[in-house]
Amino acid sequence: MNGCRGGFTILELAVTLGIVAVLGIIGLKISSTASEVSLRSAERMLTDELRQAREWSLCGGDTCFGLSFDPSCEDKFWRIKKSNGSIVQVKAIALPAGAGLSSRNSASMTTFGGDRVYFTSGGTPSMAGSIVVSAGRKVARITVIPDTGRVESRREGW
Repeated sequence: MNGCRGGFTILELAVTLGIVAVLGIIGLKISSTASEVSLRSAERMLTDELRQAREWSLCGGDTCFGLSFDPSCEDKFWRIKKSNGSIVQVKAIALPAGAGLSSRNSASMTTFGGDRVYFTSGGTPSMAGSIVVSAGRKVARITVIPDTGRVESRREGW
């Protein structure tokens, strides 16, 4: 026997811990970027759907279009059509993976009464309000402006 003991030197431990730390930081950055991409996609999807519903309502005569949100379903929403006083869910639309409708800072995921908004034939919304969508710690609030029906988006926690 030559008198050497098995084990790690302080230098080997420091290098190993450094490599693990760098890999951890890279993993967190990738996760954060994925959340940001999901949220941007969901934000764009919701604003596009609201704008499209307004456009269809302007051209639809007596038929109004809009969106409906179910507080028990955070991963999808519905395109709706209102005609002759009855509202029909036309299509369910799923949000991108990792993003969801959120009730952050309120009791509901929207501030619309009944969790729905539709646009009249003049392009004005049935009511003003906002929708909250989140991914990870990042949040976007999509707002429908009263009277004009304009759709705006604001990001929080970016």
